[in-house]
Amino acid sequence: MNIKVTHFITASVLLASYPTQAAQVAFFDFNSNISSSLPGYTMTAINSLVPFTPNDYVTETVFGSPKTVLNVEAAHGLNLDVTALVNRTNYTIVMDVRSPTISGYNKLMSLDGGFSDAGVYFVSDGIAFYPLGSSSNTLTPNQWTRVALSYNGTDMNLFYGDLNNFTLASTGTADSYYTLADTLQFVVDDSSTGYNENSPLQISSLRLFDTSLSLQDIQNLSIPEPSAALLGSLGVFALLRRRRN
Repeated sequence: MNIKVTHFITASVLLASYPTQAAQVAFFDFNSNISSSLPGYTMTAINSLVPFTPNDYVTETVFGSPKTVLNVEAAHGLNLDVTALVNRTNYTIVMDVRSPTISGYNKLMSLDGGFSDAGVYFVSDGIAFYPLGSSSNTLTPNQWTRVALSYNGTDMNLFYGDLNNFTLASTGTADSYYTLADTLQFVVDDSSTGYNENSPLQISSLRLFDTSLSLQDIQNLSIPEPSAALLGSLGVFALLRRRRN
């Protein structure tokens, strides 16, 4: 496998439309639940009550905009049933995630249902698809990051960034590590290794596409809009501030 690190600068204005050649088959925006806004794909909690309690959903500023996100405590996580996905070697997974600390290995994605250590991790020196390599760039703890894994059956690309600057963390050729199992796991891993693999994380959104997206496609994805309830509460708060002033 060849590993290379490349920086990309995007335009300041991001397009809101999805790529015309791709179908988004699942979209989780974690707006007070773990349901997809598209049918056919079910997410369940690992080592936690199902669904998560209301206290697990909090409002954060994600890439400059207010949004409801999900707190996933240590040793908890998410299972995603992808049996409806016909082609398991042609896909893109995009998630917006934040880790309060980055030390050791913080697991983000497990493509084999958690049966091995293989998968995508935050690591102290960047991001990795273990055991196939990682970037050499240092991630900033407690900062929202968009992570995208794109595979077309021949080439794998792992991107991460903050919407304006993306890094190609690693590339690889066809490998069984990249073939999706019936169940994917997110933000959970071993608790006994001593490498912080099951550290708490926050997740803002998760998307699944039935084809491999390019860097430009991933950059063009919009940030999920705040919910009407959240916008309403922010509006009331702003009105109260004006009245007090």
